[in-house]
Order: sequence, then structure tokens, then C-alpha cells
Amino acid sequence: MVAVDRGQVLRREQLLTRVRYWCACIQQHDSGSLWGLYNPDAFEFSAQLLALWLSGKTACLPGDNLPETRAALLERVSAVLGDWEGAVTDSANGQGVPSLSLPAADALVVEVYTSGSTGAPKAIGKKLRQLTAELQAHAQHWPYQPDEVVLSTVSHQHIYGLLFRILRPLAEGVPFERRLCHYLEDLYITSQCYGQSTLISSPSHLERLPQTPEWQMLGRRWQRVFSSAAPLSRQTSLRNQTFFGMPIVEIYGSSETGGIAWRIQRPEQEACWTPLAGVTLRSDQNQLLELRSPHLPDTGWYTQPDRIEWQGEGSGFLLLGRTDRIAKIEGKRLSLTAMEQALNSLGEVEKAHALVLSGRRDEVAVVLQLSRWGQQQRQALGQHELLRGLKAALARQFEAVVLPRRWRIVEVLPWNSQGKLTQQALQALFAHTATARPALPLTIQCDVTGNEACLQLQIPDELLYFDGHFDQAPILPGVVQVHWAQYFAKECFAEQFGTLGAFVGLERVKFQQLLRPSMALELLLQLEPDKGYLTFQYRTATVPFSSGRFRYVVE
Repeated sequence: MVAVDRGQVLRREQLLTRVRYWCACIQQHDSGSLWGLYNPDAFEFSAQLLALWLSGKTACLPGDNLPETRAALLERVSAVLGDWEGAVTDSANGQGVPSLSLPAADALVVEVYTSGSTGAPKAIGKKLRQLTAELQAHAQHWPYQPDEVVLSTVSHQHIYGLLFRILRPLAEGVPFERRLCHYLEDLYITSQCYGQSTLISSPSHLERLPQTPEWQMLGRRWQRVFSSAAPLSRQTSLRNQTFFGMPIVEIYGSSETGGIAWRIQRPEQEACWTPLAGVTLRSDQNQLLELRSPHLPDTGWYTQPDRIEWQGEGSGFLLLGRTDRIAKIEGKRLSLTAMEQALNSLGEVEKAHALVLSGRRDEVAVVLQLSRWGQQQRQALGQHELLRGLKAALARQFEAVVLPRRWRIVEVLPWNSQGKLTQQALQALFAHTATARPALPLTIQCDVTGNEACLQLQIPDELLYFDGHFDQAPILPGVVQVHWAQYFAKECFAEQFGTLGAFVGLERVKFQQLLRPSMALELLLQLEPDKGYLTFQYRTATVPFSSGRFRYVVE
């Protein structure tokens, strides 16, 4: 078995058939060495990736297939495969016996991209020997078992997902689940198909795992969970490990360096990070982490912009935060990392992120995800009193001039599909002013495939439509939900939407739960142009909020 699709087995010969087919298609296409590849289907992605390698090509793996991403990628690549407009298609022309050759160890086989947290995404090349070395290190620490299935909530378009979800199962001979578990309900349904599985995930998903008896029974099917892309909070790690009865292995690294170290949290104290096999670490006079690793492009020392603290001979290290997050506010230097650590130490805070907003003057802003205690305090005292208490706690460590002036409380921090917090998403929470109140939700992520779209949304506290509806307990009017559904449909399906006739009515409209400020939710859209239908649903992983269907005249 190579892969499974909700229990349906896909075998090696089926994969090899697709590899040969795509090799023929690629080699019939006169092009250069760089090819773009974006395909949510893990099985077909694997076939296309291997076909590119066997045809002497480098696969460029963007994080999404949005129009802006495609436009930027087409400046670099000669052709594209997968879910793209204008991609080389799976057609009957893919015939004949292609010439195949294995890539050399030093061949550039993959380009991955940074998340764009500080600007335009940066291309990072990976040689075959770098990927091989990292796969061998992972297998040495945590070998997959023959009777388990690899499930994932993270995309294989990112280096972490590529290694753990696709390449490791292929190398170690265990099957991977063909479908990505985008949402918790997908994970719940898919996990029930298998007796034993390993979960590849990230903090953005693990922080939202339900603590219910049904999920506890399900968790017994998970041998272990891997988490990467950002540090997992100690509280979340210990809570899930205790509740589900399995270890959570955190991987520390970056797109540039590959994997560096790992840890499993322990109840006694904060767990140290342990270097991966083959990785050599040291720190300079400023406590900056330096490493030599077979996962890097050369044998020189690489400086990682993270400060570390060694915890004794051979006992690992603690991460102290990045060094490139020093801000100047009114002439005073401020470590944004230090401010986050101060907030994260408070009982009311689950996780905090600080940033600087530039306008007439620079101001410190903070985005907060409250702990359960913090949510109780917010309900009992009110948000104003809660924030006043947090400011008072910060005032004991920081000068008044650098204290946060702007705050946002959210249910979940706006992680993107790669488990990163981008500056764009954080700044968007503060994008409006008192005289320009927002009329739309914050769009954290938008995935469009054919005539279906899934948007991750965050409802702003200061939304215009909360005025008068109602002052003491604001809720989102149903008519606004309907308006948003049609607005985003026109954005996501611009070309198809233009062919629809006039709007003639709404059908099957249900408002099941109240939508309130700061809530994070999904909007699912499905367009059926031939029938003149647009269906919408607002939901979280476990709760449906509203749904309905627009009807248009079909010309």
C-alpha cells in the first residue's frame, strides 16, 4: 500500500502507472528545468513530483494557488502541473516510453517558499541529499510502523508537510491518507477509518482539539502527533498529551534550515530542545544559535536569528526568542518578544503576539488569545477591566511610553495554512480607524477549487453592523451574513458568477447559532452555474451557524 482514501487502498503499481504517465506528459512539453506544482490531492501530487524528478526537473512548491501567487510563480517557471489554470493536463497525449533518470544527490529537486511574514515569499532550494539526510534523521528518531496510516492537517506544499506527510511514508513504506484533514470534523471522520495512525499537525489545529469523550476515544487510535511551524504552548501540549494519552513531538526548524531539534513536553518543567541526529549546534557571544547540518546546502556554520540558553552539559536548550524583533517607540527600545513572554506568563492569557503599527506615530499593538480563566474574567469583569489589569501587569516591567495602545482579543490567532502568523493577517486586525469602521470580516485564508471555496474568517470587534444590534450583547444580523456570502462568491467565482442571470430568491435559509464579535469561523461556498444555485454555510469544526441557497435565472 502507498496511500489510502478514507479506507480505499491505492497500491504501488497504481502510483508507478501515474508516474510513468506524467513523465510522458512532461517530456512531451518543451520547457525548461523549473516547474510549478500545486496539487491538493496527495496521491496525484506524489506521482507528479516523482515524474518531475525522473525527468530532470525542479519542482517549485508554492503555498497556495491564488491568482497573485500564480502570476508571481509564472515569472520563474516554464510550466505548471496540478490545480492551476493553464497547467499541463492529464491527457491522452501522454503516451510512449519516456527516458527516466534518477536525480543526482546534488541535484536541486525542490523549491519551497517562506510564508511571506516580512515581505514577498522567498524561494529556498533543496537538493536531494538535503531531503534524504532529513528523512534518515526522522526515521532514526521516530520510525513509522508498518500498520499505521499517516494523517495530516498541514499541506504538503510546505517543507514540513512535504517531508512528514509524503516523502517519509514513501521512503519507509507506510501508507498516507490521500485527503488533507482541513477541518476538525474531517480529522474526526478520517481517523475512524484506521486502527492506528500518526497525525502530522500544527499549533493552529492542536489548540482547537475538542476535549470530549468522543474525541478521547478517537485519540487512542493515534500512535503519536507531530507538531511544527511554531512552538506549541506548554499548556496545550500537556493538556492534549494527558487527555489523548499519546506524545506530541514538536519539531523546531525553518524552511531555510530544515529540522534542527525536537522536544516532548513533560509535566515537571519546560522541556528542552534536543538536536536532531547529525545536527551540530553552538551559540555565539550573543546567545544566537549556530548550526551545521546535512539539511543545509553546504557544510558551513549557519546563524539562526534565535537566542538560546543551554541547560547544562548535553541536556539541550531553551528558546529565548528571535533577535530581530526589537522596536523603537518614542526613542525607547522594546523587545516585542519580551513583551509577549510577559503576557504569556499571565493566567488570563493563552497566547499573545505583539507588533508595531505605523501611522502618525509608531504604536505597540497586541493580539490576545485568552485562556479559559481569561475568558471567565472577561465575562465577569468586562473587556475594559480585563485589559486594564493586563496593562497594569505590563507596567511593572515596561516604561509607560512603550505600553500597548491598541488591543484585539480573538478566539484563535490568525494562523495561515502553513501554521504561520503573518504580519499581513495581524495588521489587518487593526486596519480600520474609528471613522472608518469595517463592514467585512478579516479574511485569514481563502482556498478556491473549481466551483467550491472555503474562507477562514474573523469577525472584527468594531464591525459597523454591531451598532444597535445589540449594545450589551452584539450579534451579527442574518441579512449581513447573506450579504457577505454573495460578496465573497463574486470575489471567488468572478468569471463563473458573471454568467449567472438575475437573482430571484433565497431558499433553505437557516440561522442556527448566534455569531458574535471576535469569532473565527469558516464560510463554505458552492456554485452550480448550470442550475443557477449558490449554496453557503457558516460553521466551525463542530458547530453550524447558518446556511442557505441563492437562486438565479439560468439564461
